[in-house]
Amino acid sequence: MEIQETVKKSTSERISELLQCLSKDQLRFVVALQDHPSKKDAAESIGLEPNTVYKWNGIVNELSKLMALEKTETARQIRLRNLNKAMMVKVAGLDSEDERIRQNVSTEIIEGELGKATNKTELTGNIITETKVNDEQFDRTISTFADAIGAILSRKSTEPNGAVDPAE
Repeated sequence: MEIQETVKKSTSERISELLQCLSKDQLRFVVALQDHPSKKDAAESIGLEPNTVYKWNGIVNELSKLMALEKTETARQIRLRNLNKAMMVKVAGLDSEDERIRQNVSTEIIEGELGKATNKTELTGNIITETKVNDEQFDRTISTFADAIGAILSRKSTEPNGAVDPAE
């Protein structure tokens, strides 16, 4: 198990290193390559010339192989690489002309930093809830309760020391 964790860690570290070396187009290509059977198909799917991708060095090939093995780690690294850009898009929303967008973005940023606001409800005075029960329902409930008490009392009277086993 320890060897497996070491291999996984070194794979994750290598993915991180390789991602730092790629251009935006190379990264797009490596991601597209995960969904296409050939380099030509992957290149064309993102609008690149196949000849361009064939000229790229071994880093692209190595990363595409590692990505196939470690999809979760690759996705995490790509997300981290684009976090600042995503945050700038979010911050730009603060300057929107639409009040609703400004409010939503403000709330997201605040809650992202401080957590969601909690609602505190304060109750003062006497709160009386009235439950309406019809006579028939009330009679059944009282009868069931009385039967249960009667059963407990009859068992108690038959025990030598008057004790009742609660498990019965």
